[in-house]
Amino acid sequence: MASGERAYLVGFVFLLGIAARAPAQMALPEALDFSNSTEVGDEPETARLAFYRAEEHLAAGRAREAGEEVMRLLRGATHGRVRVGERLVVPLETAALFFLLRLPPDVQSELARADAELTGASLPGTEPAALRAFAARHPLLESAERAQLDAGVRELLTGRFGAAAADLERLVHWPMAGPGTTRLLAAARLLEAQRRLRAGAPEGPLARWPEGQIAAGDGEARSIADWRRRTQEAVPARPDFGDGLPQFERLWKPAPTTLAVRDPEYSLHRSRFKPVPHQDPNDEPELKDLPTRAPVVVGDRLITLEPIDAAEGGPVVLRVRQLATGADCFPPLRSDFDFHLPPDRHDITLDRAALAVDGEALYVALELREPNQSGRELQSRGESAQTALLKIDLAREGFIEWRVTSAELAADESLRDHVLVGAPAICDGRVLIAASRLRVKETECALLAFDAATGAPAGAVFLARAAAIARDGNRFGEGESRRVNPSPAVVRDGTAYVCTNLGVIAAVRARDLELAWLFRYHRAIAPDNDRYSRPARFDLGPWLGRPPVVLPDRMLATPSDSHYLYALARWPSREGHLLLEEPIEKQKRWCLLHADATRCFFLTSAQDPRLDPVYAVEATDHAGAPLWTEPQRLPVTRGNLIVGTPAATDRWLFLPTDRNLYRVDLATGLLASLPPPREAGLPYPEFGCFGDLAIAGDRLVSTSTLFTMVFAPTAR
Repeated sequence: MASGERAYLVGFVFLLGIAARAPAQMALPEALDFSNSTEVGDEPETARLAFYRAEEHLAAGRAREAGEEVMRLLRGATHGRVRVGERLVVPLETAALFFLLRLPPDVQSELARADAELTGASLPGTEPAALRAFAARHPLLESAERAQLDAGVRELLTGRFGAAAADLERLVHWPMAGPGTTRLLAAARLLEAQRRLRAGAPEGPLARWPEGQIAAGDGEARSIADWRRRTQEAVPARPDFGDGLPQFERLWKPAPTTLAVRDPEYSLHRSRFKPVPHQDPNDEPELKDLPTRAPVVVGDRLITLEPIDAAEGGPVVLRVRQLATGADCFPPLRSDFDFHLPPDRHDITLDRAALAVDGEALYVALELREPNQSGRELQSRGESAQTALLKIDLAREGFIEWRVTSAELAADESLRDHVLVGAPAICDGRVLIAASRLRVKETECALLAFDAATGAPAGAVFLARAAAIARDGNRFGEGESRRVNPSPAVVRDGTAYVCTNLGVIAAVRARDLELAWLFRYHRAIAPDNDRYSRPARFDLGPWLGRPPVVLPDRMLATPSDSHYLYALARWPSREGHLLLEEPIEKQKRWCLLHADATRCFFLTSAQDPRLDPVYAVEATDHAGAPLWTEPQRLPVTRGNLIVGTPAATDRWLFLPTDRNLYRVDLATGLLASLPPPREAGLPYPEFGCFGDLAIAGDRLVSTSTLFTMVFAPTAR
């Protein structure tokens, strides 16, 4: 072997050894996602230079000089967002906190004393906003930590538990001289307040806020996990329907209706999870990477949106029924009369409609288009996209309190042309909803906020901009740019999480629409093929999109423009890292069906996707390691397609197809088919019987364009 070849092999083995020891944060190869036009890292020049000099000082062993550089930046008037590492983008104050946490404790103490002497900083007034601002500009002072704690306390005293969670969560990584004191107290009291709130009988606001060391009866300090077990009430498990199969109980037919189902390919209730590898670009696009109109259960009431007739985009009806009897609680609300959306001006895309409930308030998000306008034209022409958001009072028999349409949003340039996506999220008196709009050949994504009482716009935060995923034409047709739909916003503990599907996952504080962090993932690269050889479609993306799954300590996201599932911490580590596990590669997986604290459940392809689809259910941990030895395949039957949103309990996963309703044991993967309604002597059409699923107390509800069916547990 030549000496050059030997040296090459030695170098290659050495690089492999380095890659094997690299942390998960750096395991993914570089891709073109960092060269897209997503505007998330436009750093202020002053901040960029300050952090650059601070990193140079720290690398040279001059920790105090590095800290002084950052403290001078905080004392100045510079604000904005800066990049931490390669993928995390956070506000300047958060980046400064991450940097100061890397310094030795003695250097932190010296910087804190110098800052106190120089600025004479003291606690501001009692307003939470002033306390937060003080804490962000003086992160090393004990008084700043106390200010951050007091901000959360004042939110708790006024009953704003979500905002309090966002305040107190920062204390977990706050630098302090006495570890385990105030931040543990904050976590314990926060959990206690949440427990009382969930119990439905709060004892009123906290009368006092204990101070000093946290100690158990034996005088030893406890960890946050100990306080969580001590103060947080266990969330009751959802019904598991016993060991037997849920039995069909009753069926309701939508009325009035003129529906006629020919085939699941053409029914209004489309197969959302069907892979379409090769489709004529002149055909209508499948709407599978979009939010669903799954039924909503509120106590003993079932809320559904149903079509009036088989004409796609025609009027729809909102029905609120008693779950036990199927009787309407009040006359159904029609979109053309009650919603004041004339069918000669607006068509409703039913598969994009979404519902959300907050107490007795029902929020309805609708996507509108011009009559006879195709879905393809709707996405390719940003100026024609329209939307509507309504608030309905269920206690007053469907009284519409307010309505916001695209015409009202057009008055504000920052809101104009935005199309609302997914179910709204309600937090701190705001209605938060993700939105996107097409700007030439780029898509913008934002999180919009509306006042829950009046519907007035309450702000918007820009999240990302990136090139719209192109749809190539053929020899006789031009290519086009399509608007990218973000995932619906998910709110937990005062923070809204949005996957933009534009190379960015964002966390936004609901109380003030301030960015907590932005994570830049690797976007998939569009196939580089000859546009005149065959039509190429890339607008659906690798994943079939779905909202993020937000768990107590992390969130899981499957961006429709990425080949990976990402498990991100809800709050970055001291070094600014967000990735908790190695991202899971898509491979033959189509979508994420369900996830819990330790597992992920995927719908996978069991054969060549160019043939009739055969599906399987696969279970892995959050790092992608398989938990079942063999994925559970759904029976191979022509037309046996997934036709709706699945539902899950702590024990079972229910999957609706156009022919059967399957139940998968989450522990073992065993699959069983529920007895169809025909066994109860009821009419059973060949297609379109099952649809979107929801868990309603101890019952399973299926809603399709033909029937609403209820299944009850075997043992009652």
